[in-house]
Amino acid sequence: MTYSDFLKTQSCIVTNDTATDYMAIDPAHIRKGANGGLNKKPSDQFIIPLRHDLHQLQHSMGERSFWLSVFNNEIDGVYYGEQVMFEALLALSEKQYKVWKNG
Repeated sequence: MTYSDFLKTQSCIVTNDTATDYMAIDPAHIRKGANGGLNKKPSDQFIIPLRHDLHQLQHSMGERSFWLSVFNNEIDGVYYGEQVMFEALLALSEKQYKVWKNG
């Protein structure tokens, strides 16, 4: 199973929803602070599970605006500055990648 396929079986990090016949979970890249560049996707260790409709919204709004609106700079009840919030998202993606890799 590829890492992308693994993520499609995980819960959305925003809503905690899982995939159903009516809703897919997409692997969504985190670009800010990751190893990607302009028009270049970062490596797979920087992707997280996101409900399909939210993934589409992330693309239409732009990554920064999307994450700031979703978390309002707050993750798990703790307020973060913007940079720390993105570092927390990257850490979460790396943690999930290690879980998959170490299977």
